[in-house]
Amino acid sequence: RPKEQVRKGRLIGNHKNAARGERVNTAKLAEGQVREIRDLRTAGRSLQSIADEYGVSKKTVLNIDHGRVWKHVA
Repeated sequence: RPKEQVRKGRLIGNHKNAARGERVNTAKLAEGQVREIRDLRTAGRSLQSIADEYGVSKKTVLNIDHGRVWKHVA
């Protein structure tokens, strides 16, 4: 299975180099959108309004805001 993941670009060498962000084929957001979400939260927009706008869950927006996911995006 890991060989297949390497071949499809989901895993590069080992888990430390696993595909992240936009390179994951199931990602709903692009890195630019993640930056926009962080900016909107900084500006005071609600979790729900951002979630509705980007088509993701409120929990996803919260996790982005708290740096639990998309950590590699500055």
